Amino acid sequence: MGPHVSLRAAPRRPALAPIRQKIQQQARGQEHGGTLHSHSSQAGLVPRKPANICQDCWRGPCAAQFGIDRRPVENRSAGGYRYTILWEALKSGACSGCVWCQYLVGPLGVGAVAEWEPNDRLRIDIRCLSLVEPILSVDVNGILRPESKHDVVYMRAGTPTESVNPWGPLALLQDVRSSSMLTTAKKYLEECLYAESEHEHCHTQEAPSVPAACPPSRLIDCTRFGRLRLVDTHETKRAGWVYLALSYVWGPASERHYHTTTTNLDAYIRYGIDTTTIPQTIRDTVSITRALGFHYLWIDALCIVQDSPEDVHIQMARMLQTYQQAYLTIIAASASSAAEGFLQDRPIGNSLIPVPVVCPPEDRARSSGCCVGTIYVRQHLLDCQEPIDKRAWCLQELWMSPRSLIFTSTALVYQCRSTSIAIGGLYQDRQARKASRLPAVLLARTHSDPRPGSGNSMRWAWWDVVQEYSRRSLSCPSDKLVACAGLAEKSHQAIGSDYLAGLWRETLVQDLLWKPAGVASRPDQYRAPSWSWASLEGAIIRPPTEAEESRLVARQVECDVILADERIPFGQVTGGRLVLQVPLIRSTTTLGRAGERLLLMQTAEQAERCRERGGDCVEEAVGDPAYAAWAHFDTEDDAKLEQIWAAPIRVRCHSWQTRGVIVALDKSSQGGTRSSGEVVYRRIGYFDGLTSGGEGGLGWDEQFSEAITTIALV
Repeated sequence: MGPHVSLRAAPRRPALAPIRQKIQQQARGQEHGGTLHSHSSQAGLVPRKPANICQDCWRGPCAAQFGIDRRPVENRSAGGYRYTILWEALKSGACSGCVWCQYLVGPLGVGAVAEWEPNDRLRIDIRCLSLVEPILSVDVNGILRPESKHDVVYMRAGTPTESVNPWGPLALLQDVRSSSMLTTAKKYLEECLYAESEHEHCHTQEAPSVPAACPPSRLIDCTRFGRLRLVDTHETKRAGWVYLALSYVWGPASERHYHTTTTNLDAYIRYGIDTTTIPQTIRDTVSITRALGFHYLWIDALCIVQDSPEDVHIQMARMLQTYQQAYLTIIAASASSAAEGFLQDRPIGNSLIPVPVVCPPEDRARSSGCCVGTIYVRQHLLDCQEPIDKRAWCLQELWMSPRSLIFTSTALVYQCRSTSIAIGGLYQDRQARKASRLPAVLLARTHSDPRPGSGNSMRWAWWDVVQEYSRRSLSCPSDKLVACAGLAEKSHQAIGSDYLAGLWRETLVQDLLWKPAGVASRPDQYRAPSWSWASLEGAIIRPPTEAEESRLVARQVECDVILADERIPFGQVTGGRLVLQVPLIRSTTTLGRAGERLLLMQTAEQAERCRERGGDCVEEAVGDPAYAAWAHFDTEDDAKLEQIWAAPIRVRCHSWQTRGVIVALDKSSQGGTRSSGEVVYRRIGYFDGLTSGGEGGLGWDEQFSEAITTIALV
């Protein structure tokens, strides 16, 4: 017996009602064990089943077009279609080649919701989440299938599915080199430059001039495709330079033979660069530059002398200006290395699932029968990261560029500081559009003209930058601060505070309350003080939002960092020291009932008894919730340390809720004490959640006033 099938929505278009009623009657006949005669030539309603779909799916969800054009019913947020099927039958359909059953059984299908028994009956709800964006939602027994809200439905124009498509056709990207695509890109580029009212963020006082008055030291002349030439802009007199820039993934060191070095620099300038010796991504970039009508191009591998520390430092110091003054930046997002290129035709078969559906007749006046159409489903689009999205250097290249043309695996996107547009009707997720630009508050003004209340929003905007940047990887760990120096410089223009190894002096104390998002590690070589997020390898979570009734109990006495190169004030550091006046409480750790790490702190009485005995003991406080907090250590090695202290930073008034950092003695300072007698600590983690043990207890100030001391963190 086939699956129980039940249509759950009224049709949107009245003209289709008689046809749907007949289809529904056929489905009900199947539900009650009747025979469905729709495949006979006399029925004329449901056409013959295609080979890539099973009979159950063809009679059920395919016959109802998966409910994608249905109105909301029965107090549901969106219309759709519901049916039930046995788990065993679903797997059987997948094995027989049914594309919809395979879609559901796959690794991101209903099997990801729970473990099912063969006779388990699954209730599958299919519906659209929006009439604006073609997002398909599938849930099983009321549980949203993982990633399903990110599935996108494509329908081609001029096909039978056009009659049931509520969004309009979506293009399937194949030829990114077509003249129509590039012509459209140029149109958006001109609108950005000249339509000031529609591009407010693109025409601020901070907007770069075009042409660039102070161009990079070198540019590539692309006038002759077969023979590129490196141009020294300082020796070539010109009123202004209009150039494009490239952002891409370099790839392995073995592919870098084409880089400009002190050995080939003179030859590149005098005789040019043979295009047969450079990788495909750079050749593709030259092709796009010429097709768009431009002659000059900036590419880091060719415009920076890679084996000259002096030239590298000079160019790194002006990285913000290089990308900010570029007329347009080409983003080779889909290429995992320079050798790969990004102008290949995009095959649609590997990423899209073609599912046949029953559609109304094209000529309804002459025919009562239906025809076969196809919808294309693309799975988990939002989590489908491009190679460039994983590289730390590429973030600031994208966010510092005023205008970009982004070649992704599925779309060609034009992006500026005001908008992001998928060219040619391609779909682009709105959350991806929102997250692909530097926060506007860091672009809108300089710190000399602040807007009331903007300081806090600028602070959180910087943490948005840190969270996105910290999840990306670097080939050279020591570049952690260097690879975001341009973003820091741009943010400094808005924030105005001193930059201290990834944090800002004005909000330094409360910004100590960051924590790693998961398992983190420290690089082998020093690159930042322990109190900076840049000291760790791994994604970072910003400090929590402060409650209005909370207050700081720690105070910054002084802080300084030592720059590796004074010419790069937002770059690499070789040292840093933060002096805090803060409560310092001897602590230990234990495991909670659920396996979580708890930080147990001495009470004032316990600390006093230890001092009286002249020892550095830690008395157990297990079972006393007044002095327990959740501990989040920076690394697993930090969690193994036994001699640790809690340093509360922020306390919520009228309660014992507090947040702070966990510290340990710095081993590199002779057991934590310097020759000057200063005791030196380093940050090893973060804690939160300390609560009062009951009414009538002492307040924070009375309990820990004697614990306040001055410490140095390195």
